[in-house]
Amino acid sequence: MSFLGSIAQTSAGAASDVSNEQGRLYLATKTLTLEEKVTQLFEQLRGSVYRYLIIALGDSSEAEDVTQEAFLELYRCLREGQEIREVRFWIFRVAHNLAIKHKLKDKYLVPMDSESWRDICSQRKDSRPDPEQSLIQKEFQKRFQSALQKLSPLQRQCLLLRVEGFKYEQIAKALNTSVSHVAQCLRRGLRTMRKNNHD
Repeated sequence: MSFLGSIAQTSAGAASDVSNEQGRLYLATKTLTLEEKVTQLFEQLRGSVYRYLIIALGDSSEAEDVTQEAFLELYRCLREGQEIREVRFWIFRVAHNLAIKHKLKDKYLVPMDSESWRDICSQRKDSRPDPEQSLIQKEFQKRFQSALQKLSPLQRQCLLLRVEGFKYEQIAKALNTSVSHVAQCLRRGLRTMRKNNHD
């Protein structure tokens, strides 16, 4: 099976031979091929990378393409023998850089449109809330999306990477900015989100 074919399929039945302990990639044994190991990482991380890219790029099909490109780059680097520490951070950094490359002619990354927001919402597991909960959830999503759109692209990216669990230093490195600028963007972004949530 080719690597591209394995990206498109789920590897749910395969026993995990790849662990991400404290952000470092460990390949425990040689029972799985490199393609299978990268496929497992793809299955573990693609959802969060894809969600980040939808917000960053504003286009679900472009986000899907960039997500796959990032994992193909992971495969190429591992095949060439490069040691990758902090795999999750590495993937987000590569995805971010690829997104910038895709939008190079734009000064800022494009804000998310309504269709992309619906794509994100549709990926959530449906726990079948009752009509009242559903209405509350829709209102919250509407207010959240509205507040998110009022942030600058950099504030939005900082906030989304922080939500994904990245530290300030990692966010600064991924976005090629200073730690103090990341802190300032997060502080202002959260203040804007709170203000819009109370309006």
